[in-house]
Amino acid sequence: MRHVISIDQGTTGTTVLDGSAGNATLTSSTTLNGQHILIGGPGDVLNGGRAPDTFVFAGDFGHNTVNNYQSGYDFIQLQQSQVGSIANVLADLHQVGANAVLTIDADHVITITNMQVASLSATNFHLV
Repeated sequence: MRHVISIDQGTTGTTVLDGSAGNATLTSSTTLNGQHILIGGPGDVLNGGRAPDTFVFAGDFGHNTVNNYQSGYDFIQLQQSQVGSIANVLADLHQVGANAVLTIDADHVITITNMQVASLSATNFHLV
């Protein structure tokens, strides 16, 4: 069963949507009302909104899809222990049709829909 988690339109401030258990659809707000943190888990779909979004992927996050990513406005946060460096992240990005796909390994893949790899740079990624 897919879990649907979303931010209420009137919510302000920092809001965390936690889909780390997996098989969830996380949807950020369509209003500019704060910072939103979306935590991906196995098989999740993460839908960005108009406010700044941080998409967090840690541990065994599996295969995820990120929709409505805004380069220069949103961020993808990864564990340094999983990826090593930003240079590794950029080297693992590939264009697949209209999507940018980050393949860390066969079990950890992030598809950023409707995004050109050329539009992504080191500033789009945070390592913790």
